[in-house]
Amino acid sequence: MKIQYKLGLMAMGLLAFSSCEKHDLVADNMAIGERVPTVYWTVASTACKAGEDFSFEGRYYTEDGHQPSHSEVWYSVIREDVVSAQAKLVSSLAFTQQSTITDTIRTMQHIKSYAHSLATWSGHEFVLSNSCPTSSTLIPVMWSPGNSWTETTWDKFNLYYPEGFEETFLADVKTKVMASETILRDVFCTYSGFTAERIDSINGIYNTAIPTVFDDDENTKDIKSKKELWYRVSDSNTDVEKEAAIIAYYYRDDAGVDVRVKKADILVDELGNEYAMNGEKKVFCYPVYDAAAWLYCRYDNDSGSIVTTVLDSYTDAFDALVALIHFPEWIKGTAAEGYVASFKRTHKLSTVFKVVDTEGNVGMYTTPYEITLN
Repeated sequence: MKIQYKLGLMAMGLLAFSSCEKHDLVADNMAIGERVPTVYWTVASTACKAGEDFSFEGRYYTEDGHQPSHSEVWYSVIREDVVSAQAKLVSSLAFTQQSTITDTIRTMQHIKSYAHSLATWSGHEFVLSNSCPTSSTLIPVMWSPGNSWTETTWDKFNLYYPEGFEETFLADVKTKVMASETILRDVFCTYSGFTAERIDSINGIYNTAIPTVFDDDENTKDIKSKKELWYRVSDSNTDVEKEAAIIAYYYRDDAGVDVRVKKADILVDELGNEYAMNGEKKVFCYPVYDAAAWLYCRYDNDSGSIVTTVLDSYTDAFDALVALIHFPEWIKGTAAEGYVASFKRTHKLSTVFKVVDTEGNVGMYTTPYEITLN
């Protein structure tokens, strides 16, 4: 059989899938003009069960005066951890935090050698159909808290989740809650941990008057629930209800500040627009509605809807209340859902096929195949 040969320099220039090195396996010691095997390979599948072999087909040839010695499969191991947690305390808060951490836990190393005698000659190249082992220790790992959160759960969470995940989750959730009066109302009315004692303590710190007497079970006619205490008008109210709830009007001055106007000072022009006089200037005015003491409820002409926000004087107090909610309490779902968090660890192999000739020259297919272990 005639074995063709070419210079290593030509192999690199003409075949992008072949690289050249001395069998140093650490550094590329190839000299210009050095003659190396030409290599190509494919894997049967990019997925494999951990602990089982993955199949491959290698193809290679050398040039005149050189003989193949053996071939080798090398691979590195890449670990990928995907963690997530979803806020479930109230349905109005749609928030999921996810993090993916990728790390090479085993650098490229030799796994298995194959004698040249195992390959067959196809007429123009050698063909090696074989397989390579994987480790059963690289099976996927999955974890979720289930329906209980204990010290053991914290141990697992701290083991699997990256440092700072809990703190980032809490900070982002609080930002979203404080940015929306609707979500804040839902949290205040839903979370049973906002007891009278806790609220009273917050009121003392921030000099606020958030109600501490309420009936969350709504069974006592003489005591209002949190939902009843957190009252305001919305676009869903009837026109009659909206009209009855107007307590004042406002206009926005040139500095962007809302200026209150008494109902008695409101005029109506021939087009039905409500306005007031600011000196000699006519300013259009919009309704301010009755609401809980910590709320500013008004018609916003820019959005064409009723907008409710928390007064600045109460923002810090509610921010402190929201900060009292612990991470597990945010992610606790229904009995069927449990605590909605998950961890999944998978491993991937970055594989390389090499052919070594009898002089120690190495030809390598330079594009690694990535195999996911399942």
